Amino acid sequence: MKHILTLAVCLITLNACTTPSYVDEGKDEMSLNPLNQVRFKVFDSYKKSPPNCVAVLPFSDERDLQDDEALSFDESKAVRQAFYAHLAPQGKRDIELPRVDFLLDKLDKKEADKLDAMKNVLNCDAIIRGKILEFDSQFFGLYSRVAVGAEMEMVRLSDGEILWKANHVAQSHGGGLSLSPVGLAMGILDAATNMEEEQTLRLIDDLSRRLVSTIPDDNIAVLDEPIVEEKIILTRYKEETLSDFLKTLQAKEKPDQIAALEEALATKRFPFGERFTLYEQLISLDEKNPARHNDFAQYLAHAGDYSEAISATQASLSLNPKDDSIHFLQGRLLSKTSHYDDALSAYLKASAINNKNAEYLNGIGYVNSILGRPEKAYAAYEMALKQDPANGYAYYNMGVTLQNAGELENAADAYYGAGLAYIKNGRFGQAQKTLTDLNDLSSQGVDVSGEIKTLNEAIAELGKKET
Repeated sequence: MKHILTLAVCLITLNACTTPSYVDEGKDEMSLNPLNQVRFKVFDSYKKSPPNCVAVLPFSDERDLQDDEALSFDESKAVRQAFYAHLAPQGKRDIELPRVDFLLDKLDKKEADKLDAMKNVLNCDAIIRGKILEFDSQFFGLYSRVAVGAEMEMVRLSDGEILWKANHVAQSHGGGLSLSPVGLAMGILDAATNMEEEQTLRLIDDLSRRLVSTIPDDNIAVLDEPIVEEKIILTRYKEETLSDFLKTLQAKEKPDQIAALEEALATKRFPFGERFTLYEQLISLDEKNPARHNDFAQYLAHAGDYSEAISATQASLSLNPKDDSIHFLQGRLLSKTSHYDDALSAYLKASAINNKNAEYLNGIGYVNSILGRPEKAYAAYEMALKQDPANGYAYYNMGVTLQNAGELENAADAYYGAGLAYIKNGRFGQAQKTLTDLNDLSSQGVDVSGEIKTLNEAIAELGKKET
């Protein structure tokens, strides 16, 4: 019964239910659309001292779910992944989600909720905590409603001060009233189509993008790419235990065991955490094959266990020192653990083996930026652009390098190039970041009105495609 009023109103005007209004609670603003609000507040504690690093913790889900209401994926994990994906392009340092989970698992249960313990293990200024408010779908024949809602807050770890908070419920409505038989049938079809899982993923993205857009982006810093691109995957696992599967291998010949293990990993037959045993089994059966160590290193990186992943890359390189992709992965891992000189060495080895790869040159540029060598960083980014003219990463970090050197007009050109490249590659969050930085340069007297207009229009179109 709680959604009857919403149903009645939305059947009359569906658009009013889908276009959100932003309400800044710190300014006592009134909502232009009470049916669909993004409510947020940026506290004075944030404005006085913005965090340089933010870690997104696992989100809680305190809804009272019945067994038959459970969907085919972890809702709180899906929202967290999407939120992080939109937050990552900001100028704050972030910690990849698997790494956050891995580090938090090291805490004693008694310390798991203590801010000072989190600060020590994460080595970060602030955390974002989230709670799922709603993850619901309703079908009424002529009308359907799908909603995903959450509330979040950013907390400084040193003193527990709340820096930012926000809440929102993203909604999608399908169907409508009609007096004609054809219109009635189309309304029923639209209501049913609105219930598809793809629509739920769109709403997760809408929710996350809207919430992140209320967090100020004050920092100018070179960006780094994530080691692992997190994807939201809708999966139902078979009613089969790992131990039962391993028992079936015992009667097989060695080549058939390897084939069965490869198939289980390729099809993601078991949950992520259980695949560790499958990789170990493969290595024990085929330890002289560098590809086994490569795959295990990728898995460990995805699990956030960077130290063991580095060891796995070393095992692979001892068997095949000419594998440029593993030198590169090793460089990424070393960079993420702040071993920048070793990371640079790994990137240089990768590039020496394959000097046509723009990603390797991006890595060389990034580490030189961190090590305070802007000339070498800039040269590496220029070389990367020669290999890949649509390399938004290189353009963006060149812009940061130029802005730090006081060359604001050249920095604006680089940011604009980054924005166009990111839009071409469909990367909404990164494109939005370049627009933020161009607006910052505009406030400093650089004439970028034309560039801002072009990017605004293109980003708006990109946002429509994503939603």
